[in-house]
Amino acid sequence: MPPKSQKITKETMAEVASLVTTELLLSEEFKAAIEKTVFNAIQKKVETIHDLLDKMESRCYDLEQKVDETLKENIGLKQKISQMGEAQQRIQNSMNDMEQYSRRNNVRIFGIKENEGENICEMIKSFAEEKLSITLEDEVIDRCHRVGRNYPGTSHRPILVKFTSYQHKQKLIKARRKLKATGIVIKEDLTQENAKLLHLTQKKEKVKNCWTIDGRIIALVKTSDQQETKININSSTDLLKL
Repeated sequence: MPPKSQKITKETMAEVASLVTTELLLSEEFKAAIEKTVFNAIQKKVETIHDLLDKMESRCYDLEQKVDETLKENIGLKQKISQMGEAQQRIQNSMNDMEQYSRRNNVRIFGIKENEGENICEMIKSFAEEKLSITLEDEVIDRCHRVGRNYPGTSHRPILVKFTSYQHKQKLIKARRKLKATGIVIKEDLTQENAKLLHLTQKKEKVKNCWTIDGRIIALVKTSDQQETKININSSTDLLKL
């Protein structure tokens, strides 16, 4: 009678599985297989990372190229804008000079009392004769009139006189020192730009006195050694140097 087979229990199966697993883990073949699998996985990941880095490096290079091109374009645009600004300033200066030249025969007289129904040309002729000892014939005066708005209660408006020649205008300019302490002032007829520049010059602390010659502004300036020197003021840039 054959022997009865032993019953295989769960505990026995667990022991067998443990032994097999232990032998498998300790075997060189298994270790080599695991190492190879891990190495291949790591190598694949590294290759993927290298590919990503290469793509990022390529994109960074492209971006750097675009940035360089943009910077060059910006520099070019700034240069063009600067050149356009300089050209515009030259045009404005040229237009201002031409406008000032068109006023070279003009003077503005401040402080002469304004009366209703006045004959301004006759008034100017009498004023020149009495105050400046200058005889003005009718033909030397091209035109004359008050300038500015006439507001009630305001002071007398200045008189603009345009002479037919530069020489007659200069006679009044040279004789205007006789008007000291009379309250009457004779000035050259300046453009709006030159009048503004003259006003700014007068406000400078170092400027002792300033005047105009044919629209050009001359400033008498105190130097560091308390001396005085004459300076031409051609633009607001010149004022920054004072």
